Amino acid sequence: MMTFLTSFTRTILATLTLFTLFGAGYSVCAQENTASVDVVVLAQVSVSDASVVQSDTTLTATFTLTNSAETLQSDIRYGMELWSVSANQSEPSVRVHVAVADETFALPAQASLQKTLSAAVPSTLSGLYRVRIVAETTSGLPLGSTTAGTVRLSGEGIVIDQSTCEVLIEGESTVYTTSQGVDMTEEETLLLSCAVSNPEDATTLTPYFTTTLRSLYGEEVERKMGESMTIPAGESVLTFTIPTPSAPQAYDTAVTLLNGTTPFSNTAYLHYVIQGASATVQHIMLDKATYQEGDTATATLFLTGIAGSFPNARTESETLSNPALIATLHSQSDVACAEPVVTSLADLEDTGVAFADITFSVTRTCPNATVSIEVKDDSGVLATHTAVTNTPDPATLSFAALIVLILIAGVIVYLVSRAGRSVPAAVILVAFAVSSVFVGNVGAQEMLPAPSLTITSGIVTTNISLDKGSYIPGEPVAISTTGAHFSTCLNLSTNDFAAFSWAIDNPTADFPNNDSLFTRLLKFFGLADWIDVEGGSGMSSQDREYFYYINTLDLVPFMNQFATLEEAESVSEDINNFIAQYVSGDVPYKTSYYTGTKMAPFESGMHTADVFIEKLRNPFLIDLATGDSFITVAQAIITNDFNEEHIAIPFEVTSTNASAITLTATPDIVYEGDNTTLSWVPLNTVSCVASSEPAISAWEGSVTADAPGSKVVGPLTESIYVFALSCLGISGEVIEDSVTVYTEPVIYPECSDNADNDGDGWVDEEDPGCFTGGVYDPNDDDESDTAGDCSDGVDNDGDGQVDGADPGCAGSGDPNETGEPTEPNDTDLGDNDNDDSDPNDNGDPNTGDGGTTDPSDDDPDEIDFSEF
Repeated sequence: MMTFLTSFTRTILATLTLFTLFGAGYSVCAQENTASVDVVVLAQVSVSDASVVQSDTTLTATFTLTNSAETLQSDIRYGMELWSVSANQSEPSVRVHVAVADETFALPAQASLQKTLSAAVPSTLSGLYRVRIVAETTSGLPLGSTTAGTVRLSGEGIVIDQSTCEVLIEGESTVYTTSQGVDMTEEETLLLSCAVSNPEDATTLTPYFTTTLRSLYGEEVERKMGESMTIPAGESVLTFTIPTPSAPQAYDTAVTLLNGTTPFSNTAYLHYVIQGASATVQHIMLDKATYQEGDTATATLFLTGIAGSFPNARTESETLSNPALIATLHSQSDVACAEPVVTSLADLEDTGVAFADITFSVTRTCPNATVSIEVKDDSGVLATHTAVTNTPDPATLSFAALIVLILIAGVIVYLVSRAGRSVPAAVILVAFAVSSVFVGNVGAQEMLPAPSLTITSGIVTTNISLDKGSYIPGEPVAISTTGAHFSTCLNLSTNDFAAFSWAIDNPTADFPNNDSLFTRLLKFFGLADWIDVEGGSGMSSQDREYFYYINTLDLVPFMNQFATLEEAESVSEDINNFIAQYVSGDVPYKTSYYTGTKMAPFESGMHTADVFIEKLRNPFLIDLATGDSFITVAQAIITNDFNEEHIAIPFEVTSTNASAITLTATPDIVYEGDNTTLSWVPLNTVSCVASSEPAISAWEGSVTADAPGSKVVGPLTESIYVFALSCLGISGEVIEDSVTVYTEPVIYPECSDNADNDGDGWVDEEDPGCFTGGVYDPNDDDESDTAGDCSDGVDNDGDGQVDGADPGCAGSGDPNETGEPTEPNDTDLGDNDNDDSDPNDNGDPNTGDGGTTDPSDDDPDEIDFSEF
């Protein structure tokens, strides 16, 4: 196992050093500093074997953290995140809740740790959510992540809609998203605007702000109460004034509404940067935790400079002057173990990023050694950081270590007993002691850890993880990424790190060049983040789940209007205007993580997940002043050679004669009345029987047990289904697997729901708010647009009738309510009343009404002369 881990590490490092994620000329910050940095593996910490159990509003997750590197991993923090998920594949997933465990620890080289995390989720959340387990360092460096499962919450109460939240600087009109990382001065005021729904009566609540350094997993900076505010009943938009720290750095703030001291809403999150000179110790790796006198201790560091230095920053950033670091090594009891080391950080001044190797000559025994770093430049101290190297109690490390220990002890006891001697308790204790020498406290040495890589180009940092390191043939291989972050500020990257693709055992897969034109355009405009194009065949409906959309301009339906570049000529001006907005930073963006699964090969042995990180041409490099049309710009993108970056992540497919079964559902969330496809892979089974709860006839009885199969199951009308497969193994054992599928009620857009949503008297195709460019759009979710007096909800002519009820409205697009048409039953042209009910009309078809009806009046002109 050790041989494999060593080989794995060397393979990855050798592979990664062969290429550069970003070439020279890329803008590191607003000042056009450039750098060419080889991709570096920073960490190999994985989160695997995760599951979650729901009890009311408490979620309990169990999972394993593994450090596969040959160096100690310090400063680990972990948490549970809820991400919204929907049967609507085009709806982006939004992070709605984060619960971070209150502990920070280190993992020894090649060690595992099993953890359990219980967290209460907001009682107001309702809907389906993916539960993700995420590990980061205290500096926000992404480590491993994985999905633990899906839960349905049925809360009610005041909800802050995180997907609608916008960040603004007071006095400015530019809008930013909550993950965009707007940079601001200490004197400016930061605002957060979000849609809020309150199903009850208006109530007064107090916003509560919790701010952490760099990320939600960072050090807590402050907690503050805001000014009380009234939350009106129904839907409203609230604006919060965010208290911001003064020290230059990146921050996250969580906003919750309290009733007294009780949370009365879910939490909204935002990310931002305070401008000014700063630095960050992103990561510290120690070769081990304890040293003896005379040893050489080695620490490898990754550092970044000014947090406000990132593409499209609001202001031009300053640079550091003569940055340097001072490193000290001391024991857990804070006793110095070596002389301090001072190192210049010229790269931090030149490029904004720096890597440093620090060596200490250890002068005394140093248990649980700790490295403290101080970064300064001519302006003073910029950052301090102490790497936490306290490791968990060995007893809490992976249960696998205990199993191995017991097995070794058993062997010793067995050998003693074979010698014909009794086995006293002392011998058993000695057996355990001897076995512990072999096992130590590295927990997972005998297990194949889940491959996980945290990599950086210096400029951009991301993590890529598999959920396991070993699979049975045909088992789903799940991959997970964090978003790509700019290292300095932790802002989520946009189109500069635009596309992620992967295959199994296909290192030459040509994903980018097989993208559809539509996909390439989306990538170019920064509308697509992590995209799995499934073998390069272009977009599928599933891909849309991983798209993010521009807040102020949704181009997806717009792009769907044409299929070729030639058809785009008529709208080139609109697109060029959009590009201009995007380049100027006036258009905000969203992004999210990516997850995906593919089937493990049936051939046993080592295989690879071949990951492609694509660097697309940057719109910032396009000179719009040349007047290039959209056609020219788009063709430049399409003919551009993609800078494909390839990482091969190894995993194992086990050779086994044991019986097993794998069952999956695609998709696992559908609309009521839709179907799902159940797929199963049997291994060494003689018979299999399908069942479901609640029962559904499409999944009952025998299914193939000697080969993989799939079956479309539906329609699904209940809220939740559990599909099970029970198989009889070749040795007579029973093997079972199950999968859960959730359904959601169909919610039609306002323009196709057969309802008058805006109260103007018009429904769906009759409503002018459902037309775009003169064409009815059934997918339009807003009927409130107006086209004249007859669809504005106002009694414009004062006759007591409004819009569709007003006789002056011939249609919803009628520009006025006046000029009522002649009543169709009125033959008396002197008025607009029905003759039969006209007080001036005695049933005579002749015209000339006047006065009141006189039953004795037979004047042919119906003029009443009785008054003369």
